[in-house]
Amino acid sequence: MEIISDKLWKVENKTKLKNKVLEYLKIGGFPKVVLTKDELLQKELLIQYFSDIITKDVVERYKIKDIGKLKNLALFYITNFTKPYSFNKIRKVADFSLSLDSIHRFSYYLEDTFLIHFLLRFSYSLKNQMQAHRKIYLVDNGMHNALAFKFSEDKGNLLENAVFQHLKQKNKEIYFFSSKREVDFICKEGLKIKELINVCYSINDKETLLRETSALIEGMKYFKIKEAKIIIQEGEVKNIKESGFYISIIPFYEWALNL
Repeated sequence: MEIISDKLWKVENKTKLKNKVLEYLKIGGFPKVVLTKDELLQKELLIQYFSDIITKDVVERYKIKDIGKLKNLALFYITNFTKPYSFNKIRKVADFSLSLDSIHRFSYYLEDTFLIHFLLRFSYSLKNQMQAHRKIYLVDNGMHNALAFKFSEDKGNLLENAVFQHLKQKNKEIYFFSSKREVDFICKEGLKIKELINVCYSINDKETLLRETSALIEGMKYFKIKEAKIIIQEGEVKNIKESGFYISIIPFYEWALNL
């Protein structure tokens, strides 16, 4: 599908664009996987990519002996993506035995080879920032769908991971923010916080909309900015004004094409 940066074209092709996003959220963006239409072959390719990263990029480079535990940690991250964890919490909750030192080392090896990314919690104190929980994101959504141990589609998490990847591709300096409530992404330029973004698959439910807007308003007050965004998959463009703050609700396809 050829993408044209024209407003009328986007309106005319809205359904096709949304369907393409659904496909992207499920199988990711590796070119060979996207061009392969057989779902079984797509999964086999993604599993092979994972195996190659573990074996060639991590095990051989860093001379890892306990390959099984390395794979277990990688699969833990692939299953629990977009969630905040400390290394100590992983040691306590994971269903495999791994020392805290090994979790530290293996985690940084996995990040260094781009299988995963850690997103830091924003703090004006560098020490607090480094000691806080980190959120886990994946190099590609397809990895989760092909390899994760799961019972649901994880649609909201897949959308959040896709937003993270687009922000990274645009070289944004990003963090998450957590006080009473959580803001998924804050974008920093120099010394200033310039943008706050929450991600939610659908905000048709009033409680969901209230939760997302309340978190953003709390963040806007904290950082003294007036505008924020909620990126969605289901729903239409909408603007909310509350207490002098402005929140734009934008479908992912439209946000990604304009980013």
